[in-house]
Amino acid sequence: MLGLNGGIRLWYIEGINNMRYGKYRLFCELETLEMESKVQTSLSDMERSDYEAQIRDLKETNKRLLEMIKTLQLTLESVNASNRRNEELVKNLIKQVSDLQKMIADLEDRNRRHNKNTYGKKSHKAKKSVVDKPSREEEKDNYDGSHGCSKNCHSAL
Repeated sequence: MLGLNGGIRLWYIEGINNMRYGKYRLFCELETLEMESKVQTSLSDMERSDYEAQIRDLKETNKRLLEMIKTLQLTLESVNASNRRNEELVKNLIKQVSDLQKMIADLEDRNRRHNKNTYGKKSHKAKKSVVDKPSREEEKDNYDGSHGCSKNCHSAL
């Protein structure tokens, strides 16, 4: 909000959208002051110099405002360009994350199938042949005291 008191009127510039209207009002105010200073011949030199100083101040203020508007417009354009680049970057990153999630799901599925084929019931792995071990009772019946060695083993002792 900018308020300028030109000695005649007090007015405001509100927001960037109203800046053009504000510039127009500022130019009108300057022209009015210049016309009044020319029309009034009864002004003393001191009053005339005050009006001229006021006009100079308003012109300087106008230049500063124009520079500020240009700076704000450039800043706004650069921020918008940066925002567009960042939005594009975010879209690309979201796409990459989505692709990686699909790849992870595919690899997990592949790993599950591999484990099922390797360790599951329908696997084609070589199974160990089960050798029937004799039970303890069968071992007792077959025990002849030789501890698995031949009879010649004990006679040699």
